[in-house]
Amino acid sequence: MSEKARHPQSQRHPDRVPTDAAAVTLTAAAAVMPTLLSAQGMISVGIDVLRLTAAVAVALAVFLELALVSSALLARSAVLRGRSARADLISTWVFSTVSGSFSAAHELVGQPDAHGVTTWQLDARSALAAAVRVAAPLVAAWLWHRILTGDRHSSDSAPTRPEARRHRLMLAVATAALDLQRTRQARPASRAALRARRRLDRRHRALLRHVPATDHRLSGQLSLWLTEVGRVHHLDAQLTPEPTPLPRVSADTPRDSELDTTDTSPSADDPAARLAVAVALVRRDDTVSGQDVADAFTHRGWPATPRTGQRWLAKARASLAVTPSSPPV
Repeated sequence: MSEKARHPQSQRHPDRVPTDAAAVTLTAAAAVMPTLLSAQGMISVGIDVLRLTAAVAVALAVFLELALVSSALLARSAVLRGRSARADLISTWVFSTVSGSFSAAHELVGQPDAHGVTTWQLDARSALAAAVRVAAPLVAAWLWHRILTGDRHSSDSAPTRPEARRHRLMLAVATAALDLQRTRQARPASRAALRARRRLDRRHRALLRHVPATDHRLSGQLSLWLTEVGRVHHLDAQLTPEPTPLPRVSADTPRDSELDTTDTSPSADDPAARLAVAVALVRRDDTVSGQDVADAFTHRGWPATPRTGQRWLAKARASLAVTPSSPPV
């Protein structure tokens, strides 16, 4: 299309998964281990430090981990829908840090002494274990962040499934309209023209089933599709080989009285005959148009489009320009 219709990102629909499914699956599987490690550490902190029952400690750990997973999924859903995922992404990093910190606290809290007082233990083993518990969920959050970055880039560059369906239906309508135009020009009031009209009606109704008629962009976009599909005539003109030198029109070219453009009986279709018909039309009326020449060809059994008539009209005028007109009889 000469001008692409741009849609707001808020109207994108997550019917497709832009990022490779294998990458998403592997990242989600990799995040399971940090989640279990953090949950185990928080359960131990709840039981040993907060003096919670095992059920309450497990519930607290599950709550924090579910908050982390929910934030990650909400962030990806926002990216796929074209909305801002900033808040959900920040929440993912915050919950990952909180989960890792609470899990690491279990490694830094020492055993209670004889008086029941618990102190910090900062030996090398505890510091290393705490660092591992903090780093694990942060690495998982970074991997998920990279997945969201790829989704955002893919969502900005590739059309969604509803957009692709919309474009496909508009192309079908434009193609059916072009077929109807060609059929009417070649065989007006024929069964083929009636079938082409019914095909256009069906495809237009199919478009309206997916795109409401109240959509203010429908008319403009459909006009663009019709214009672009109709440019095939220009492509045909560009691919037409260079014309051969025009033959000089002899003095016995059919006169206006000898030309019967309403004759529907088929006649020999050759360049000389077409040129003779076009020349006679120009001699009769210098303001004749390409549509008039195409109609004359069609009546004589030569399928032609207005574009074809325009080309033969130009050839006829060029031929008359190099051939002196014979005096009227």
